Amino acid sequence: MAKYQSFYTLIRLLRKEFNLSTPVYVRRCKPDTCNYAETMWNPKGRHFLIRIDPSINEDFSMHLLLHEFAHVLCWDVPIAEDHSDVWGTLYARVFRVYESWVTSTWE
Repeated sequence: MAKYQSFYTLIRLLRKEFNLSTPVYVRRCKPDTCNYAETMWNPKGRHFLIRIDPSINEDFSMHLLLHEFAHVLCWDVPIAEDHSDVWGTLYARVFRVYESWVTSTWE
């Protein structure tokens, strides 16, 4: 199996499942340039960028991806502060997609 194959499959799954009108790019950031993970809006490119530290193993990287993807989903919600109830609800939706995918691979 290729390195981080599940991680990249999860990226494709989230993009497909949530079908956002704004592109979401996911990159492994250069070491020491991001703290675990971060999400940014690029107004010039009109896209979101999720950066994840490449020194983190695949399992933890996938969970960070879920966390950051929830931030993307609530980016334009006026009352959605970092880790608010709105963010938590959206994180639960993202996690359900992940959980459904993981359990389907067991069959």
